[in-house]
Amino acid sequence: MRTRLSAALIVLGVALITVGPPILLHTAVYPVAVVRGNSMFPVLQNGELVVFRGVGDPYNIGNGTIIVFVEGGAPVNSLNYLVRPVVIHEVIGRIVNQYGRVYYETKGVNNPYPDPGLTPASNVVGTPVLEVPYAGFILLFFSSPEGLVALIGFLTIYYVESDKKIRDKEKLNRARFLVPFVFLNRGGKLSNDALIRLTYLAEHCEDLAKTELWNNAAQWLAYNLRRDWMYRVTKCDEHGDEAAEFYGKGVPTLRICVKEAEDILRTDQATPRSTTTTNP
Repeated sequence: MRTRLSAALIVLGVALITVGPPILLHTAVYPVAVVRGNSMFPVLQNGELVVFRGVGDPYNIGNGTIIVFVEGGAPVNSLNYLVRPVVIHEVIGRIVNQYGRVYYETKGVNNPYPDPGLTPASNVVGTPVLEVPYAGFILLFFSSPEGLVALIGFLTIYYVESDKKIRDKEKLNRARFLVPFVFLNRGGKLSNDALIRLTYLAEHCEDLAKTELWNNAAQWLAYNLRRDWMYRVTKCDEHGDEAAEFYGKGVPTLRICVKEAEDILRTDQATPRSTTTTNP
């Protein structure tokens, strides 16, 4: 259940990051571009990450407006935005041809001459609203073949390390589950056979949780293998003997007394009488 919730939250987070900015900034493409070169210096610096918003009327942009546009003659779509060069320059002129099509003459503020070609109004994707210094270099690096290899390597290492931490946590909690029973066994209050059965339960709780054998205890341990909880030896109110109790914040309390453990071992019945209660 917890794993499914985490996966759902990750999917939701990715969806918000992917879909959210274009919706909020009213753009048809993802509203991020990188300044490449010094053509816009000192207004924009080489390597800056630019966040842009959509233009209210792309066919009526005034001179002096800095626009983000895609080079080429075809109207912008997501594919053009991904594969064609993206330019951030200033509008210095608006031209309407004989067919009523609108084009813009553009120029880098640091360039001595205008751009060689006209930009169709349909190629304008937005105007800058935020610049993040040097962040563009990171994006450029990870979009290069070398950067993609490095990113895959980082993600692989992160996944392997995360998986190792999870496995180590599960292994530790299987051992911790047995600690109070070991104390009871050394005190002569729990038989060796019962301790062996409990050891088997700890090692195979996921499989046993799907059966009727030790179902309650196996389900508790399988569900809480990755959680933080504590244990102690306490008294069983029902039988008057000692019991192992497991508890923690947000974790249901599980109590298994010596008599219950021994009875289950002897009878080999399906359902144990271990008790689970919620924390007060």
